[in-house]
Amino acid sequence: MRGTVNALEHQVPYLMVVDPDGEMEVELVPDDGPIHVITSAVSWSDGVLWQSTYFGASRYAGGRWRSWLKKDSGLPSDFINSVKARGRWAYFNTDSGLCVTDGDHWAVYTRRQDGKGEVKITRPGRAPEVRVLETAPAHDFGFQADAMGREVWVATALGLSRGGRLLREILLEQRPRIADRIEALRSSGGDAQELDRLQEAWQ
Repeated sequence: MRGTVNALEHQVPYLMVVDPDGEMEVELVPDDGPIHVITSAVSWSDGVLWQSTYFGASRYAGGRWRSWLKKDSGLPSDFINSVKARGRWAYFNTDSGLCVTDGDHWAVYTRRQDGKGEVKITRPGRAPEVRVLETAPAHDFGFQADAMGREVWVATALGLSRGGRLLREILLEQRPRIADRIEALRSSGGDAQELDRLQEAWQ
């Protein structure tokens, strides 16, 4: 399929955006290694390596690979310009918003037509939640991001933006509920994987 998009205020061939190497490929076996050989960026933090590509994202931790596509995760797009790791969180700069994730929880920050921001939050076992924010990135097309403490800086197609409230703070709102669920799983000997995920979210 060919056409045009106005991503950077000038016409760009659509094929160049969605298929930069000219070859359409399919991920047949998930989590079998890097999701694609063409890497846009890598970032390392706390013993975890994150990879961004124009065909999805991957993570290498504990001797295992894990990969994500838009269709099976909270990613807003498979086209990812770069990634920055901070602690257990990764900041993916896509052509459809800034995505913050730990691999299980996802928050995607975008700009609405009215100039306000929007964050779509995806958590395991729950329906996605959308919140409207008073501020927004300058543009959804992000090139680079960096974070320190509660602040994140994002270089976008229409300039530099700074934000403060990220996914970690949103998850902290759920701490009482998380604590109750952790205690219930420990008492009943429930799903070990769910228990591990919740204990990570608690940290």
